[in-house]
Amino acid sequence: MRISRCGFVRPAALLLVVIGSTVVTAVAQIQPFLGNLMPKEAVNQSTAGGALQQRIAIPTAPMLPVTYSLLAGSQLINDCPVCARPSMPVPMTGTFQLMVLESNSLFTRYQVTNVSFTASSAAGANYRVTGDGTYQQGGEVAIQQSMALSAPIDNGGESTLALMESATEIVSMPWPQIQIGLEQTNGTSFHIYHLDIVAAPALQFTSINPTPQKGGLGLEWTGNAGPVQLEGATNATGPYFPVASNLVGGTFQVSGSLTNQAQWYLRLLQK
Repeated sequence: MRISRCGFVRPAALLLVVIGSTVVTAVAQIQPFLGNLMPKEAVNQSTAGGALQQRIAIPTAPMLPVTYSLLAGSQLINDCPVCARPSMPVPMTGTFQLMVLESNSLFTRYQVTNVSFTASSAAGANYRVTGDGTYQQGGEVAIQQSMALSAPIDNGGESTLALMESATEIVSMPWPQIQIGLEQTNGTSFHIYHLDIVAAPALQFTSINPTPQKGGLGLEWTGNAGPVQLEGATNATGPYFPVASNLVGGTFQVSGSLTNQAQWYLRLLQK
């Protein structure tokens, strides 16, 4: 994402710091702007022709938690079943982490941790959702899913420990994306929360591949949230300018003209 807090609508998932074509820092995860940033590195490679000579591989561990980002369509509803007022969905952003607990031929069960959601509206509604729980997906015939969360929800005036559960439902999005609805099971006739979660793994660099013959850098990343935009700046706090838009496939070649900057920063934004 970024070193300092900047007011961007879309989460910047990655930040790459480069000085004279030498990668000096790949910033680690910064709360609350999660996004699976690259592990922290201090790279002191020799350069030739203005470019690194060694491929920098970012190791992955399949059993480590995977950070998910909420996508458009995620929302919170603070409902009153006995009231005459209409339900007012509040758009929700944020992240959580998913880690495999057990897996067999029929299903996989995951631990959900580090839930960090924020829901706010122009009307003044503001909510903060935290907590943890489990997520399960699988089935013998149809692929089904379920989720349960123990989620403290703060509305700015009071905090409610909401026990949230989904109905067991058919999976509607291709894995590893998740779309699921949860309802508070310990609510009252006057107060009950609903969460609609649409999420995908956050963007994550997998490697930086210097290209000495071109004087640039080849970037590779993973993420399943659709097209992304690559932006650059000479300062961590911006302003950032578009380098390339609507990138799909997880690869891009940064030209040598950009790497000639004395110091520059790159970030990927989910579209």
